Amino acid sequence: MGRVVKPVVIVEVIVLVAAFAAGLTVIIPLLETENELPKIKCLPYSQIEFSDHNPPHYWLTDVEVQPPESNGPCDYCLFSQITVVVAALASILYRLVTLCGEKYDLSFLRTMSVPLYAMCTLGVLVEGIILQVGVNRFLGSAMVYKTYTDPKTCDQVQAGLQKAADKSSQDLSLNFCSELSIVTVASWISTFTWLSLTILAGVQFHLQRHAPQPSDRQMLVYGAGEDQKT
Repeated sequence: MGRVVKPVVIVEVIVLVAAFAAGLTVIIPLLETENELPKIKCLPYSQIEFSDHNPPHYWLTDVEVQPPESNGPCDYCLFSQITVVVAALASILYRLVTLCGEKYDLSFLRTMSVPLYAMCTLGVLVEGIILQVGVNRFLGSAMVYKTYTDPKTCDQVQAGLQKAADKSSQDLSLNFCSELSIVTVASWISTFTWLSLTILAGVQFHLQRHAPQPSDRQMLVYGAGEDQKT
């Protein structure tokens, strides 16, 4: 591996841990939103509808959350993050092995890490866009609620929905404001970490290819020294 490349590998392991943590931070809250509202499996692409007033000026029990036509966007986001989390974990373990024993640092795997990280970057970038668009639409439908001319915040809308659910005897515990906020921020952090990993892998590949190689004379001198020792 060489002394020039090893510090880069240590940085790579740290960023991989960050990518792993960011992936879990997307997956867990996104899964929690699946059980937050009845029959809603993809909350970011659902729509809140207020049946009595448009915009509504006070909370009624006649509030509906319409599910999306397909759960595909959320399914893709979960699949994408689960894939990159597994890739991050495998890469962490392999890099730790190569730090302990340089003989396990195979040039083929190092070369393949560049396209692997690039594909992970593309996957989480698309996922981040999908999540951001969906969350913006969902919150936009919720923000229709107003008190006279003053728009409500997400937390106030959530509290109003919780109050409406309690009045209609629905056993709901709403926390979508913080969950969706965490999901979107963590998704963009995930994109940044995988982009950083792609750059680091490219730097390692470049340093490895341009590392100084021992000349034939140096090899002969080294070989002669070994013969004298024996």
